Amino acid sequence: MFLKEIQMENFKSFGRKISVPFLQGYTSITGPNGSGKSNIADAILFVLGPKSAKAIRAGKLTDLIWNGGKDKNAADSCQVSLIFDNSDRQIPLEADEVKLTRYIGLSPSVEGGYNSYFYINDRKSSLSEFDSLLAHARISAEGYNLVQQGDIQRIVSMSSVERRRILDNIAGITKFDDDINQAEGKRKETEENLERIRIILDEIDKQIKQLESDRDGALKYRDLNERLTTAKAQLAYKNRELIERQIVGTREQISKHEADRAKLEAQKQELRGRLDAAVARLSELEQEMADRGGEEAKQLKEKLDGLRIERARATDGIETSKETLKQLRTENADATKEKGKVQKETDALARERENVDKRVGELDGQIKAADKDLHEVDELASKSDAKVLNIQKQIIALNNEIDQVEEKVKGLVLEGDRTKEAMTRLESEIALLEESRKQYQVEHEDADWQLKELHSSTKESGKSLEKLQEDFHSRRSEETRLAKEQAELQTAILSLTRQYAQLKAEADVAENMKRGYTSAVSAILECRETGSIKGIHGTVAQLAHVETQYETAIITAAGARMQAIIVDDDTVAAQCIDYLKKRKVGRATFLPLNKMLVGKPRGKAILVAKECLGFAIDLCHFDEKYRDAFFYVFGDTLVVQTLDEARRWMGGVRLVTIEGELIEASGAMVGGEMERSTVKFGPTA
Repeated sequence: MFLKEIQMENFKSFGRKISVPFLQGYTSITGPNGSGKSNIADAILFVLGPKSAKAIRAGKLTDLIWNGGKDKNAADSCQVSLIFDNSDRQIPLEADEVKLTRYIGLSPSVEGGYNSYFYINDRKSSLSEFDSLLAHARISAEGYNLVQQGDIQRIVSMSSVERRRILDNIAGITKFDDDINQAEGKRKETEENLERIRIILDEIDKQIKQLESDRDGALKYRDLNERLTTAKAQLAYKNRELIERQIVGTREQISKHEADRAKLEAQKQELRGRLDAAVARLSELEQEMADRGGEEAKQLKEKLDGLRIERARATDGIETSKETLKQLRTENADATKEKGKVQKETDALARERENVDKRVGELDGQIKAADKDLHEVDELASKSDAKVLNIQKQIIALNNEIDQVEEKVKGLVLEGDRTKEAMTRLESEIALLEESRKQYQVEHEDADWQLKELHSSTKESGKSLEKLQEDFHSRRSEETRLAKEQAELQTAILSLTRQYAQLKAEADVAENMKRGYTSAVSAILECRETGSIKGIHGTVAQLAHVETQYETAIITAAGARMQAIIVDDDTVAAQCIDYLKKRKVGRATFLPLNKMLVGKPRGKAILVAKECLGFAIDLCHFDEKYRDAFFYVFGDTLVVQTLDEARRWMGGVRLVTIEGELIEASGAMVGGEMERSTVKFGPTA
């Protein structure tokens, strides 16, 4: 492989298209100063793609475009092509000649801007493809096979270390070192991303467990509700049969009484005729009585009284038949109305069952969706490095979303508290409704017993039976209404519980990320919240409060130990460490209260100086039972006003200034611009 030809157009001093051939072997280009000999070397470097425009003696790439000289118009683009002989296929292309072209044109829309294009054998390409082809051919714009003006003088005058670097570059060692460092950085970044993915997987597992618990509860509720619905349906069916039998019996009684009425009506007519005849006969007898008098009048009088008694009995029979007929018609209307109520109750129970089935279907859909999300995350975690890079982009996007979530944390916590209060209120209402339901159930059973007793009583108890039936149906309707309200409240509590758990999980995750805790510390704090590990008090930062004026100094003095976790004893600490190992979420420091040593501060002589504000541990407000743990964090660190004052007392004692400069007991000094600390003292909001 060798360079056969260079084609230039409007490049630097070449204001027209020009070709420079190169023969195999040695080619020399001569000419006076300023004739453009060096510009040919610059053209070669221009195509090979140097890291800086200064390497081709230009302030910026647009300076490479021919400026038109003194009396011609400047060009708006330039182009250079390198034609290589590739008969040995050193460049990995199936062509005997390879033409590499680079084009630069001024941007018409942006002042001072430009557009750069690359072509391989007149096919549009990119800089990365250029670099790949040239790397296979071992050609580089930064290599030493192109010697420019001053390079030899610079090599002669450089030190042995610099020459060694040149040899490393030529041998490719430096590139390998750069690749190794870059790969190491990518490895660390990938490990961090995998840790974040692991946290997300854990969160999804928790959500799935919660959904499974909700699903089990919903299935249990559906089963119980189906049994309740079946029992209610059976009861309604039995009541319907009873009412239908009562209706049939009532209708039979109505038919019977109608027949009796017809008979009574006939008797009435007969009696009326007899009455009329008797009245006429009475008139005759009275007349005879007036005419005859004596014993015969007495007999007629007795006969008249008998006829009057018979008339009164007939009238009473007619009135009794009318009252019985009216009562039977009323009972028939009530039975018809009760039949309509039973039908409505049956329809309501059917609709309630359909709603429960629909709710269970929705829960099944949520569980399937969560399983699908978990499956997708598992697949993403097992993909190639390209998939990991894609996940990395997603994690970065999630971090951006976390910044937005920080603003919503307080709102979520407040919403969670309101949800919790609503849950408590609903549970109280359910308890009251359940108590009322039980009371109505007892009254219902009592009424049912009385109803059975009254069914076997005499007809004189009819009015009392009707009243008890009305009371029975009224209370049964009340029981149905209370059961429906209880089901609705249970559904609301289930929804609010799930919403509260989700809001609390989001708030906890966002708060831990906001406070800057490591994943290990966040995992332990989550164990404390869920109660899975007992005896965890919290981090040092959570268990102390510091006044604002001392906050910077105290945070500097505590350093990374702010994230140390205080626990009851070494047994709890061992459980936490074992938990972190199993979950593989990192490491954390634990301070068991039963094993912490009592601290004895040094440097008390400095306390008398007016510049000294006191021991750092004394400027923190915390429960005295944690003093030994906090002495481990701060030791005998003293807080002073300024760095100059700290320098007067440095040596043998640890000092920290109000502005955050730290002087170790060994004499080491730490200071400079303070980085923003996300971990603050004070309880978690």
